[in-house]
Amino acid sequence: MERERLEPLMPDLFENIETEINGIADIRFDTETFNISDARIFIDILQPKESIETTILEEITQSIGLMNNLEKYSNSVFYENKVDSIITVEYSKMDKEIIKILYNPKMKPGLDYNKAEKVIKQILKK
Repeated sequence: MERERLEPLMPDLFENIETEINGIADIRFDTETFNISDARIFIDILQPKESIETTILEEITQSIGLMNNLEKYSNSVFYENKVDSIITVEYSKMDKEIIKILYNPKMKPGLDYNKAEKVIKQILKK
């Protein structure tokens, strides 16, 4: 949907976004358990078809709990500085590993940085 049509219906989704965007994922989670309860995804349908496919993959991935973008790794779905020449329609090897780590049974919701780092190191040793 076009942002201009959606923004009046869901102003909270766009309240801190002043620049043009191709998509956005908004997740809600339980603040005690950190489990995701629901997600909303906006995809600008006026962008080129290839960009739409890239944006869908990125926003769906972000809606499962991987919200940050990267400034490195242009082949990653998480790459922040996308331009029309960078089309990502499948996960890179690194993307797949990040998703596996996030959903590994040892990775529990709510871990602080130090505990998460320790668990990641344990997972990567195997």
